[in-house]
Amino acid sequence: MSNIASYPAFKLLPYENSHAALSEYTSLQRTSSWIYCGPLLPLSDSQLPQSYHEWHKAAINGSLTATLLSFLSFANLFLSAAGVNHYWLTIRATTPTTDYDEPRWHTDEDFFQGEKLIRTQWKLVTTLLGPGTLFIKDAKTARAVESKIKLDVQTEHTDHLCTSFNCLGCATASAAVRQRLADNFRGHKVIQAANGTCCFFRIGQEQGAVHSEPPQNCDRVFVNIVPGTEGELRDLMAKWGMTAFPRSWSIGLPMRAH
Repeated sequence: MSNIASYPAFKLLPYENSHAALSEYTSLQRTSSWIYCGPLLPLSDSQLPQSYHEWHKAAINGSLTATLLSFLSFANLFLSAAGVNHYWLTIRATTPTTDYDEPRWHTDEDFFQGEKLIRTQWKLVTTLLGPGTLFIKDAKTARAVESKIKLDVQTEHTDHLCTSFNCLGCATASAAVRQRLADNFRGHKVIQAANGTCCFFRIGQEQGAVHSEPPQNCDRVFVNIVPGTEGELRDLMAKWGMTAFPRSWSIGLPMRAH
């Protein structure tokens, strides 16, 4: 399980979970996220951060926790075998939306700055509820297509000064890239992660997996793990003015009265 160097751009790794039973009894109250940054989480409901339980109560009808812990048990073993003991974990709960009716194909960039290491140039993701992530099967060809389309659009949008499409001022260029990728990849072989499957995938333009969120006409709970060292994660949080470590917080919940 730890021979990551031999893994391709993406690899589906089955693990045991109760996804089928979960979907029948679990639904979302709202679109929201819970984020954690720190050492690998304990595999006990009672030991999870209090902020998780507060988020869960405000966002979820039913219970996700047993299914989440099943995934975390697998993820903790996988990361430990790879020599990684810290991560940035995001649980993103999304109510039905039309935002992804047209795929948004992309490769993820590295979370961290500095020298790139194979150890941190990958992610683990899974879906606890709803449809799984989509991947273009031929990752090498897909990366080449993505790179060419980005270059073409940059050439056409001469007012676009960024080296990547991440700023609000580049919305037109970003939309053009997204549409051309969607058009180009129609008919390409697509792999979708099944229930109870963890997805390992590489990031970056040189070796990353080209992927997209799936069409989503139902509730979806997606979990994203970015591995890193304690130093990398502390530095990343400090860039955003967060000094406490470890740290957990939520996004999208109603303001609490004081």
